[in-house]
Amino acid sequence: MRYVALGVLAGTGLAIRFALNNPAAYLPLLLALGIACFLASNGRALRLFTGAAIIGIFVAGAQLMCMQNLWSVLSAVSGNKVSAVVRIDGRSGTTSAGERLKVTFLSLNGRSSGWLWPVHGRLSSFGGPVAKPGEVWLVRAKLHASLPPDKKGSPSGMNWDIANRIWLKGYVRQYVARVEPCDSWICTGREALGQQLSLRMSAESAALAIGVVSGDSGSLPREWSGAMRKAGLGHLLAVSGLHVGAVVSVAWLLVLPLTRVTGLDRRWPRQPFVLGLAVGLAWSYVAFAGWAVSAERAALMLTVGFLAALGRRVVDVLDVWLFSLAIVVLLDPVAIGSPSLWLSFVAVVLIIFALKRSRGRRLWSRWLLVQVYLFFGMAPLTLYLFDWFALPSLAMNLLFTPLFALLFFPVLLLSLVADVGTGMTLFWSLLDQGLQIMVRTAVQVQDLALPVGLPWSVAALLGLCVVTWISPRPLGSKRFSITMGGVILAVWLGSPWLRPWGAKLSLLDTGQSLATVIETGGHALVYDVGRHGGGVVRWLDRRPLLSRNLIISHSDSDHSGGLQRDYPWSRFQRLYSGQTAVLQRTYPWSWRRCRQGDGFIMGRVSVRILWPAEGVQAGSDNDQSCVVQLEIGDQRVLLTGDITQTVERQLLLAGVLEPVTILLVPHHGSRHSSSLPFLERLRPSYALIAAAQSNPWGFPRREVLDRLAKVHSSVLWTGIDGALVCEWDRDLEFRGCGPQVVR
Repeated sequence: MRYVALGVLAGTGLAIRFALNNPAAYLPLLLALGIACFLASNGRALRLFTGAAIIGIFVAGAQLMCMQNLWSVLSAVSGNKVSAVVRIDGRSGTTSAGERLKVTFLSLNGRSSGWLWPVHGRLSSFGGPVAKPGEVWLVRAKLHASLPPDKKGSPSGMNWDIANRIWLKGYVRQYVARVEPCDSWICTGREALGQQLSLRMSAESAALAIGVVSGDSGSLPREWSGAMRKAGLGHLLAVSGLHVGAVVSVAWLLVLPLTRVTGLDRRWPRQPFVLGLAVGLAWSYVAFAGWAVSAERAALMLTVGFLAALGRRVVDVLDVWLFSLAIVVLLDPVAIGSPSLWLSFVAVVLIIFALKRSRGRRLWSRWLLVQVYLFFGMAPLTLYLFDWFALPSLAMNLLFTPLFALLFFPVLLLSLVADVGTGMTLFWSLLDQGLQIMVRTAVQVQDLALPVGLPWSVAALLGLCVVTWISPRPLGSKRFSITMGGVILAVWLGSPWLRPWGAKLSLLDTGQSLATVIETGGHALVYDVGRHGGGVVRWLDRRPLLSRNLIISHSDSDHSGGLQRDYPWSRFQRLYSGQTAVLQRTYPWSWRRCRQGDGFIMGRVSVRILWPAEGVQAGSDNDQSCVVQLEIGDQRVLLTGDITQTVERQLLLAGVLEPVTILLVPHHGSRHSSSLPFLERLRPSYALIAAAQSNPWGFPRREVLDRLAKVHSSVLWTGIDGALVCEWDRDLEFRGCGPQVVR
């Protein structure tokens, strides 16, 4: 079983590396190689490596064939209007104009989606009937591939959408017909859960409880979900092994007495019978909760253990872990690029080692050791993936995770199958208050999260220290791992080339719209939020920030449309725009009008407004864009919105323009912007263009690219390169710009 799992991991890693050019593919390759070398010490090295290599080659070939099949499907529909049969999986958000649906494509233009990998997607719906989760609809939609086939070898590799199983995005033009209603037990159970909880609890607590049980946290207040993550309790919102374990425990406690009363324990062996029932309930719950990766992992491990019990074989729990990981990446290979996969499996292996190390101790001592292992063991991974670390997580998990697993979740689970509210008003009130206390505590301590990022090299070395810390002797040594960890941290802090970035500019890939985020020292400046705002919101939610500042260049929907998204924009420290009067009518917040000469300091970044000028009338909405110059160390960055050559001439005449390192190319690369005198004055080293690869205007225009070539600018375009990142080190020495690699 070991060499089968190793072969699957290595083969899938190779397939994703060659098909999507994603560096995350090296993780399963390195994991497979490391485990193979460790196991080879028993003298069966040749057999182990040969078996793993044969299986790996076969798996890599099969995965690549499936990928090519998927490319052909994406090529046929991307950028076109298609007829699609979709299953509604849930909602990813709402705006004042409509809603965003999570769907699975069952057929496209009559062609069945019967390939190995299910094609998931996101559809925006503006008006029309209310599509409920679980229903199947025939729709006409305009679709775009998240990763077009001609981008599969681009330096940016796999993007965020693909890592989260979203292959197609678009909008619904027409709901043709409802093919199947949602009359399954999943839909019935979710409706019953919502009705019960809405009657027994406050609206906020009910939304939290629904998200905890079903994995649908779309109606949960965003402040709550963000605070939970930054306090280290985010795993309670994502359906995980903790939830599956609670389901199995409740089933075990309920079924054991039932088997004795009915006499079933005398007909069938009690342990296999109860284990089989627990496995069935676990998979039923995984389906109910939307097939989350962490829940699948727990159910797979339980299934492998059940099969071993049936065969009366003793299987090491680490082999079960390895085999479960192999099955997940085999059936869902793009999950390799998803942080949730590695967070889930790394957490489980830490728990396994902690329980082995604490065997024979008291229960409270074992629980404490598990939390200590998770706190220190997950630190390198979370610092690398999210650029912050939840410092309060140890105390919060020691306090609230037992209450959640032993009290909150079992009661919520029982409300699915029975009316547990009659005569229990006081109990429901206490449960409601308990959930609110947990969230309010998370809100109070969320600012203790450390906004510190790690480069991959330091994260890998610290991860190796964690491995030596948790491993048994002779490989493991606590003293060695602690000493080496201290030396690595000292070298990291003392070496400029290893230090984390001191400032970062991210141009998000939001299609034919603009969304830019500048971050430094826990402070963030958002310059435009795109058409839908999802990318900006995801970026902000992942980081603990000391201050948030927002500049909306002007009121066009491809720059300001994301303000419709449910997010506390009005609570930002500063709100600027070039068209405050227009925005004020829709968003009555405390806007300040951009005025030439105004500015502010954000951490170590100086923000200076160059346009609009006082007393100068701008004709079009585009020419009222707020033009901002950033000074980061010795470098300057110019953010231009949608200004035309008219404003460019005004800026040249005013003498406010200086040479810059980075230019956000005006108006997505329109031929009416980026005049040659403007570019010759700026002489940007990097020219960043925010435009979809296929757009009706042909942005960026060829004449603009020719002008940029004349001033020797390196052009980066989100339509080709995906999301773009420019970084400065801790001394604010400029490192450069390039495509963002999904981590």
